[in-house]
Amino acid sequence: MAALSADTRPAGLSEDELLAADVAAARIRGGALPGPPYDTAVARLGRPGFDAVVFIVIHYVALGTLLNAYDVPAGRAVD
Repeated sequence: MAALSADTRPAGLSEDELLAADVAAARIRGGALPGPPYDTAVARLGRPGFDAVVFIVIHYVALGTLLNAYDVPAGRAVD
């Protein structure tokens, strides 16, 4: 997450994992995923793999939005 937040590619990942990270980074930036990267991602990861990356990003962004709405700091103890 730190690498994606810094707009860099994570180190030490396989080619498929880097492709998933690229898809995640594109989703975080917003807008449509252009045709060629979309086609490559679906061809390499399969439709279920591509869908999984998109859904994980959606949930991560939604959770971050929720936590920010209530100003929940990282590492805060839960009572």
